[in-house]
Amino acid sequence: MSSWQSSSIRTVELPNFMKVDPKYRVDCNPDIDEYRSFCVLNLSKNSTLTTSDESCTSRGCTRDTNVESGIPTCYIPTEKGGYSVTDGPTQLSSAMTQYTLTRLSTKPAHFRSSFINPSSAARATQFSMFGHDIENLKVQVSVSGPQMIRMTIRNADSQRYEVPVPIRWNPSAPTTSGPAKIKFEMTKTTNQQVGFRVKRTDSGSILFDTTLFANGFIYDDQFLQIITTIPSRNAYGFGENTHPSFRHELNKSNRYGIFARDQPPQGFNENLYGTHP
Repeated sequence: MSSWQSSSIRTVELPNFMKVDPKYRVDCNPDIDEYRSFCVLNLSKNSTLTTSDESCTSRGCTRDTNVESGIPTCYIPTEKGGYSVTDGPTQLSSAMTQYTLTRLSTKPAHFRSSFINPSSAARATQFSMFGHDIENLKVQVSVSGPQMIRMTIRNADSQRYEVPVPIRWNPSAPTTSGPAKIKFEMTKTTNQQVGFRVKRTDSGSILFDTTLFANGFIYDDQFLQIITTIPSRNAYGFGENTHPSFRHELNKSNRYGIFARDQPPQGFNENLYGTHP
């Protein structure tokens, strides 16, 4: 492997505090909670959009109401969700590598076309938010010069429409005179869930890392989710939305909209006019 990527898949053990502290839970009901104000004009209707035991467990998730306000009461267990590497890394060129991923969890019975009464062991791995998860993914990672990395994630089994926006991207491997300043690593948890990590080559500081929330990697037909940790609490900007302070508050399960909705600020955490990126 070249200097811009790791030659092996690193196994990462989740810290114990992430397993027991509720604030690190990944929400299993992002569509059935108070954040529906992102897309519903009449906010008074949101009071009826609540999570129930049935709506939570039907997705294969865990329900816990004994938590502080702002913490998900329905969450994805750390051992469920995510994808595993089934092929790769395959070197397509000196500047591009490809992986094939396969979904780890099975869909609950009510999401399948034919009903099969699953065993208790099978139910232990069942999970799906909306029932249209893409089973196999093709991940291509490429580099352009010493400090730019691009990752694309597509359905490995069928082609789908992509917005024809021209992207100027010329894959080229770093050279001896211009060595790589950032490095890509494919990681996995002890549950075999893959993560994506980008770090600096000089200091080793991590810039982008989905490993600790690999169970929250969702690639559904109409819902995409990838969760990353960031190297600092100093996060600003990121879309045009209302928030109480210049620096985003990251110590709770806050969400910040990034899509344009063409509405003025109304005092809530809402999508406004602008978009990002």
